[in-house]
Amino acid sequence: MDSTEGHLYQCFARARTGDDHAYRHLLIGISSLVRRYARRRLNGHDADVEDLVQDVLLAVHLKQHTYDATKPVTAWVHTIARYKMVDFWRHQTRLAEDPLSPEDADAIPDESDHTTDTAADLDVLLATLPAAQRAAIQLVKLEGYRVEEAAAKLNLSTAAVKVYIHRGLKKLAAKRRNQE
Repeated sequence: MDSTEGHLYQCFARARTGDDHAYRHLLIGISSLVRRYARRRLNGHDADVEDLVQDVLLAVHLKQHTYDATKPVTAWVHTIARYKMVDFWRHQTRLAEDPLSPEDADAIPDESDHTTDTAADLDVLLATLPAAQRAAIQLVKLEGYRVEEAAAKLNLSTAAVKVYIHRGLKKLAAKRRNQE
C-alpha cells in the first residue's frame, strides 16, 4: 500500500466514525488525486477541472456508503472520477451538437421558478412517506444534519434514523421508477 493510499484509507476509516478532521483531510487528498487526473485529460481547461473535482467530491460524499473497505480507496475514487469524466464529455458533446439560439435561451425558465417547482414537487413526494421516514430524510438529506443530530431531534436511535432514511429513499426510488 503506497503512502497516498494508506493516508486516504486511514482518513476514510476515521471519517466513517465521525472524525470531521479526518474527513477534511480525506477530501483534500481526493481533490489532489482528481485534480491531477482531470488536468491530464482536460488540457488546460482549469474551470472544467475544478468542476470535475467538485462533482467527484459530491459523489464521494453521497456514495461513501458504497465503498468496500477491502478495496483501495484510490481505485474507488478513480472509478468515480472516470464516470464523471464520461458524463462531462457527453455533456460537452451535446452542447456542441445542439447549441442554444438566442430564441431558445428565452424559452428556458427562470432558475428561481425551477427551484420553487422542484421544492413543491419534493414536498409532494415526501408527503407520500410515513412521518418518521419523511422527518429523517428532511433532517439528514435536505437540511444537512448528521444522523446523530437527527436521532436526538427525533428521539430515535441512530440505527432507526438510518433505517427510516434507507426505507424512505427506497420508496421514493420505486415511485419514480413506476412513473417512468
